[in-house]
Amino acid sequence: MVFLGAFLQSISGISTGLVVVSVLPLFMTVKDTTLLILTILIFGGLTAAIKYYRYIEWKKIAEFMIYVLIGRLVAFFILTTYGELDVIKVWLGGFLFSVALYQLLLPRFSKKAKVARQSPNRLVSFTLGILAGIVGGLFGIGGMFVATFFIMLYPNQRFSYIVSIQVSAIISSIFSISLHAANGDIEASLLPFLIVGIIAVILGTVVGFKSLNKTKPQTIKRNLLILILIASLNLMLFS
Repeated sequence: MVFLGAFLQSISGISTGLVVVSVLPLFMTVKDTTLLILTILIFGGLTAAIKYYRYIEWKKIAEFMIYVLIGRLVAFFILTTYGELDVIKVWLGGFLFSVALYQLLLPRFSKKAKVARQSPNRLVSFTLGILAGIVGGLFGIGGMFVATFFIMLYPNQRFSYIVSIQVSAIISSIFSISLHAANGDIEASLLPFLIVGIIAVILGTVVGFKSLNKTKPQTIKRNLLILILIASLNLMLFS
């Protein structure tokens, strides 16, 4: 699932975390799932950031990252308190269903409505940053808020957009993992999953970049989102 998620993120933009988090909570706690996703996001992000590092504009993303890290701090306390409970799987299922449905319907509405993109003001940066931090820190799938911010910031700069998302994932994930490591949340039993996940995400990203012009990403993305909808219903109904 990690390899598939990284591969699909490379060719279609669908989040690695969105794919992984739709399945792993069926076999482990939400907290362990999130820690696994955050770790592999670091290595997946590094793969892309190294490729496009020259497009990073630190001054433009610094303020947004501060808001994201504040959200991650809030998420840390919530996940530490409720991460072992089954009820959080229901929350995850509901949010996952909403995100997958949104991504399925977005192309249809975006064709009908052409809205002029504006640079994000401070209120927009704060709102999207806090939401990205909290949701990303809780479930590892805050990328939709990050992507919304950076598409507003870089509407016509594809590589700056791509690398900024990856840098955001790297910094925020390292911050969250550091908090959980200091709190003793990362257990030895999780290490084999982390190692396999890191290898899978690097391979998936590399293969995805090489397959960029040989696949039909929209068809793959649509079919996968339907499967994620089914998985999210399973989480809500049977957790």
